[in-house]
Parts: sequence; structure tokens; C-alpha cells
Amino acid sequence: MWCLNTSKITGPKYAIYSITPKRGPVTGKTKVNIKGVGYKQNGTIDVIFKVGSKMQSVPGSWVSDSECFCETPNYVKEGPREAQVFLKQDGNDLTLQEDIFF
Repeated sequence: MWCLNTSKITGPKYAIYSITPKRGPVTGKTKVNIKGVGYKQNGTIDVIFKVGSKMQSVPGSWVSDSECFCETPNYVKEGPREAQVFLKQDGNDLTLQEDIFF
């Protein structure tokens, strides 16, 4: 029997559907609400903001199995550019889905 790990293709059991608000200052500290599916109450939630090749991780706080929130990181050095937003739980894979924060 052979086993093939397809998690990088199919993605984890959690996902991001949307974030609000979509905009905030590059200095960070904007509280964003993240809607999705599969969030666990017990464990860690990391929200990753990617601008260009730079990625910053901030802790997320669980609200329900379909909602969490976090504060945006500081991106003053990168300037006013859009950030791709991903999520991971308990150190597992990043979501395949993303949303954009400006």
C-alpha cells in the first residue's frame, strides 16, 4: 500500500472566506474579523500577512468555528501595498484560500 500526502494540494480542514475591514493604516493595530470554516477553540491560530516576499504572523483569537479576529501588523517599511492574508492552526499548513487587506 502506498500513501500520498495531498495536504499541500487539497489544503487543510480550515479556510478563510473573508476579512473585514479590508483597509487600514500601514502602522497596523487594525482589528480585523476573519470569517471562514473549521476554526478550533483549543489550539493556536496564526494569521499571516504577506506583502511581496515578506510574511508577518500575528496571533488570532477564536470566536467560533467560523470566526476569529486579530490585529494587523506594522508594514511601514513596505509602504501602502496590499497584503495577502492566510491562516494556519496549530502550526499546520497555510490555508489555500486567502483574502486581501490594503
